[in-house]
Amino acid sequence: MRYSALIPASVIVATAPFAAALLQPEPGAEIGHWSLQPVDAPPIPEVDRADWPDGPVDRFILARLEAASLAPSPEADRAALIRRLHFDLTGLPPRFEEVQSFVADPDPDAYRKLVERLLASPAFGERWARHWLDVARYSDTKGYVFEEARDYPYAYAYRDWVIGAFNSDLPYDQFLLYQIAADRAVEEEGAHRKHLAAMAFLTVGRRFLNRQPDIIADRIDVTFRGMQALTVACARCHDHTYDPIPTADYYSLYGVFDSSEEPGELPLLGEAPDSEAFRAFEAELAAKQKAIDDYLAGRSAELVEAAAIARYLQCAQDGLGLDDEALKKLASERKLLQRVTLRWRDRLRATAAGDPDPVFSPWHAFATIPDEGDEGFRGRAAEVWRKLEAGGAIHPAVAAGFAGASLESMGDVASVYGAVLAAASAGDDAALLAAIEPATIDAGQIYRLLETPGQQHVRRLRRELESVKTEHPGAPPRGMVMVDREQAREPHIFQRGDPGRRGERVPRQFLKLLKGDSREPFERGSGRLELARELTSRENPLTARVWVNRVWGHLMGAHLVDTPSDFGLRSEPPSHPLLLDHLAAGLMEDGWSTKALVRDIVLSRTYRQVARASEAARTRDPENRLFSHANIRRADFESFRDAMLSVAEQLDPTTGGRPVEISGDAYSKRRTVYGKVERQNLPPVFRTFDFASPDVHVPKRPETTVPQQALFMLNGRFAQDMAAALLAAPRCRDEEGADRVRALYRQVFARDPSSAEIADALAFLDGGGEAEGGSWEYGYGRYDSERAHLAFTPLPHFERSRWQGGASLPDPQLGWVSIHKTGGHPGGSGKAAIWRWRAPADGRYQIRGTIELPAAESDGVVGAVFKNAGERLGAWHVEPQGNAATHLDEIPLKRGDSLEFVVACGQRENHDSFLWNPGVRDVETRATWVASEGFAGQKPPSEASRWEQLAQALLASNEFAFID
Repeated sequence: MRYSALIPASVIVATAPFAAALLQPEPGAEIGHWSLQPVDAPPIPEVDRADWPDGPVDRFILARLEAASLAPSPEADRAALIRRLHFDLTGLPPRFEEVQSFVADPDPDAYRKLVERLLASPAFGERWARHWLDVARYSDTKGYVFEEARDYPYAYAYRDWVIGAFNSDLPYDQFLLYQIAADRAVEEEGAHRKHLAAMAFLTVGRRFLNRQPDIIADRIDVTFRGMQALTVACARCHDHTYDPIPTADYYSLYGVFDSSEEPGELPLLGEAPDSEAFRAFEAELAAKQKAIDDYLAGRSAELVEAAAIARYLQCAQDGLGLDDEALKKLASERKLLQRVTLRWRDRLRATAAGDPDPVFSPWHAFATIPDEGDEGFRGRAAEVWRKLEAGGAIHPAVAAGFAGASLESMGDVASVYGAVLAAASAGDDAALLAAIEPATIDAGQIYRLLETPGQQHVRRLRRELESVKTEHPGAPPRGMVMVDREQAREPHIFQRGDPGRRGERVPRQFLKLLKGDSREPFERGSGRLELARELTSRENPLTARVWVNRVWGHLMGAHLVDTPSDFGLRSEPPSHPLLLDHLAAGLMEDGWSTKALVRDIVLSRTYRQVARASEAARTRDPENRLFSHANIRRADFESFRDAMLSVAEQLDPTTGGRPVEISGDAYSKRRTVYGKVERQNLPPVFRTFDFASPDVHVPKRPETTVPQQALFMLNGRFAQDMAAALLAAPRCRDEEGADRVRALYRQVFARDPSSAEIADALAFLDGGGEAEGGSWEYGYGRYDSERAHLAFTPLPHFERSRWQGGASLPDPQLGWVSIHKTGGHPGGSGKAAIWRWRAPADGRYQIRGTIELPAAESDGVVGAVFKNAGERLGAWHVEPQGNAATHLDEIPLKRGDSLEFVVACGQRENHDSFLWNPGVRDVETRATWVASEGFAGQKPPSEASRWEQLAQALLASNEFAFID
């Protein structure tokens, strides 16, 4: 069935009755269901307003609008368009200069050129990869796995592969195929080994305490909801309730994934690097592995030592009449391995039955001697031995062991057996090797038999091994692949989903819903490559439609199909079915190019509309399903955080590599896509800002407005740091008054403030209510000794008990400037170290303190005290290894007035570390405030300066948080 046959070209409108007809889940409804029809390019509709469309996308949109008697909205202004494009294509805000240049560009092709520049940006892949990682339930950890190592050491390789795939515009069909069967594509078709990283799509999910049926169910779910928008996993326990997907088809797919396994050694994604770092990694990895192997080999070897054999035999003999649980308890009390003790007990039981055993018949004979003390046992044992020798059926090695032995208890008997069997363990005597078999356990099998402390020790060693793979700088990336088992597993239906209730056998094959009666069982290995071919076939009606719908939703703020991971019979029909098919057909015709699809959408006038609804649209289409205007959208967590880093000039542009921590005090300043995603304990900031749950496939993120978001912006360390860094940005740090307000607006909003906004900001800055009097602030500023002028900016970072410019010294921007509890270091280029103190009340104050300069290599520093950053009260030059008393009396201050304590470099900034612990005293009340006593790290919000509060308010504003 074709859409062109369903609807005449002259009336290409999906009316409500038409949509309802497509939705009815009646028997056989799948035959006519919209999502299962072949994808054909429908005819481009004719429209009345022919001057508005700028391509086929606009014509399909306009046809629906005209049918609803609605009109499209005007085009957004250029400033809004460049911001929208930057966020949609790169996830980063434009700079003020970029906005101004674009707004003023007379080139009629300026918009198209901007689109091409952003599509070519490496940030495009970083932005769009995160969209797909939501689909792929990406995480850097496994979730709850008891004491197993929790990290996925190479999950980051998958994240980096996805970023690279979007940046290189890897055709979408190949993009999907590699994530299902890159191992087969590399082996059979010569694909590059780097694509092995793609297979983490299957393996990066939850581990469900390693329950294989649950792991496979998760892989089926992410594959078919992510790539086909089909809820196949619903058929795990029974035939799908709504869609024609029988349980048999679920287990056909189950067999494909059950016929695949994860190899013990993951493959490198390229040639091993020839570097010192890699060799160091290999050496440390080998050392960690050797520690594990040596421990397991030692535990295996100790079981065949004479003393160990004797102890196990004695315990097994004492427990001959006990059940398994009682014997396990006895073994634990004697510090023996439970299951090894059971093996010895079973051996004694077996050799006691039937014909006399040449190895163990002496043991059983001696065991019949009553416990009558040493003298009684010795005499009875000699008599037993004479009878055994007379019988002549004793193994020669056992006979030799007992020859001349003094036996006073079963302990002595056990010692003889221990010595005989231990010596035989290295030989080839079949009877003796069979006798010692309960203790002969390969090092590769011993782990499961160990006691709890032993297993815990091995798990700790394995975690250390995994941490080397995760953290060592020389560890090369590897692919989290699956490979085909040597023998494919033909699946059975699990009745009611219970693996213990196997039903009829089914072949490994594709869904009948999509393939029909022409499907044939998969024959090549596990069938994953054949499955991938079916998923990416041009004949598959879902693949292109599903991806087009996801891309449209990310760019337009609403999907054409409102259930992007469910195109089944109960799903809502598309708002624009013909547009969906037009774009899907175009995607395939363009070689499955995602960038071409994005380009078609963002170049349309539909995308460029202003985000403001007309009165008619609000009445007739309140949800904007007809796209009569752009949707107002809030930046998601990644874009919001990255934008704050960007405008504060703090964004680390490093790409790729291992995940970094982006929450807590020691947060990384890299893009949020590189943040570590902890599946079991997702950091609160992720949850607060609606990050996609890494436990499951997420088709659409929730969007909430909750108090925690405001609290994060008010009280969070990150928000406060960004506000302080914003003030320290080159555009802002040396400006004052209205110029600084203007600089802040340009930095945050990429625009100039209005005169009213400047007036409001200045009124706020001058409006009193400063930080509580008596508090200390720590900053830096340009000190002009000739003009006796000072500019103060708070230092943005607290590290190792000092305030400074960044996480390390010297800071790239601020150099060596820093302040600690009793001193500090000025920076070069006029960046003086400055304390600021504010008067709590009107009064007269005095200052006491001494500046000391310990280093002889310094060329001296200058100290000064200012009032309100504009009146110099005193200045002192301090020579190397010298000091200067900084005493000032009778300083009149009003409540909220400030005193600035300044230390600046001489000609050089080398060796200028100084000591100064200034104090302020109220002459009348004798209250004293000393800098060292008031020294603190991160300031609570109530103590932030007015400028910091203003910067923080701008970052917390709707204008910053929303794209339009």
